[in-house]
Amino acid sequence: MSDSPGEKAFQAHLGHRFRNHALLREALSHKSYSNEQPGTSHNERLEFLGDAVLDLVVSQTIFRDFPELPEGELTRIRAEVVNEQGLAAIARELGLPIQFVGIGEQIDDLIPFNPRDFVTSLFGQ
Repeated sequence: MSDSPGEKAFQAHLGHRFRNHALLREALSHKSYSNEQPGTSHNERLEFLGDAVLDLVVSQTIFRDFPELPEGELTRIRAEVVNEQGLAAIARELGLPIQFVGIGEQIDDLIPFNPRDFVTSLFGQ
């Protein structure tokens, strides 16, 4: 399977070429798209894994960088870092090509309703 133009541009922007093109396409595919295109995979399982990876990496970084803070403060900081607005900004900064979204989920040409799902699904790869 070859990359779409959006996937190629995204990889060029990142300076990284994904080895598994099918997995990249799955990470960039919303469930609404798979409902409209029978037989295609969607990103929900990768999102599940990516949420855990993101939480682990952010938690480890905060734990290491703020040794004096109690658990409640660490949790608050992590929640601020991984919130929807922050991850939407990251998606826009990365030029994330959300091209595999069902018609009903699209808000604009680039970012669907919840870009957090797409960012975390990339971590799931």
